[in-house]
Amino acid sequence: MTRRFSNATVRPLRRALSERPGSLVGYVALYALWVWALIVAVRGGRGGIIATLVFDVVTLVGWGLGTVFFLCPTPCPTIPPVSDIAIWSNIVFGAAASVAVFRELR
Repeated sequence: MTRRFSNATVRPLRRALSERPGSLVGYVALYALWVWALIVAVRGGRGGIIATLVFDVVTLVGWGLGTVFFLCPTPCPTIPPVSDIAIWSNIVFGAAASVAVFRELR
């Protein structure tokens, strides 16, 4: 059985991609830099470790704490409890990754 999506479902996605194609390019560039940082860090490069630390702090502060304080305070009414789990996992794993990478820099 093939599921067909209505125009009401597909139209917002098409509009978002047509109005802001730069945001998609920005996300691809962000994740490409993250992969580059991980590869350089695995090979022992200090620059890769520092870049990985920056991405971990962005995950903690930008996507985790920024969302809790400014966009969707807990309990978040958007898709509860999935949104709360996603936000708090960003905070927990971002903090743990930041501590682990910082300890590796020593």
